[in-house]
Amino acid sequence: MVLHMKEVCLKREGQWILENINWQVEKGEHWVLYGLNGAGKRWQISFAEYALFILFSD
Repeated sequence: MVLHMKEVCLKREGQWILENINWQVEKGEHWVLYGLNGAGKRWQISFAEYALFILFSD
């Protein structure tokens, strides 16, 4: 497993951007996130990037 997120929530300026997101990525998988503008796609990717940075940084 490369990434595992369980029940991730993010609230910004009083509005839920992500709510109870569960996402697991296995090695070799390819993913596409799609949705309306403002649906939280970029926030989800940013959160995953941050988690991986912490995991693999010194």
